[in-house]
Amino acid sequence: MIIELLGSSPNPISIAAWYVDTIAVTTQLTSADTLAGGAGTDTLTINAATIDADFTNVTGIEKLTVGTVGSFTLGALAQAAGITTVTTINGANTISASAYTVALTVDMKASASDTDTATTGSGDDIFIWDGTDGLGAADTISGGTGSD
Repeated sequence: MIIELLGSSPNPISIAAWYVDTIAVTTQLTSADTLAGGAGTDTLTINAATIDADFTNVTGIEKLTVGTVGSFTLGALAQAAGITTVTTINGANTISASAYTVALTVDMKASASDTDTATTGSGDDIFIWDGTDGLGAADTISGGTGSD
């Protein structure tokens, strides 16, 4: 099942996803929103300008998909929410996760010939780019202190 939240709302979002695999938030996720993933692997799609505080009330979400091109800051709250994989879309994306202490997979293979930046923390991280035109001279990878 997929739940997609469209438009803007002055009210916080509250979802308990016992039978949901994918949650797409096309409005801006905020710290007032409550999202709880269920059993299995749950995916959350978010917009640019997402910061770690936006994950204050998010739990049980393992995969994060970028819905718009931009910058995303993941830290202790995103890690506590369960996020272990981030997948971007085509465009210049910045993933900042230097506060992460667990392994994070950053999948930027959809980003072709763009300037991408991925920064991770002390976990044993994995970076994925397309072998043809994904990783370029202008891209920046900063893998922190783990075995990346």
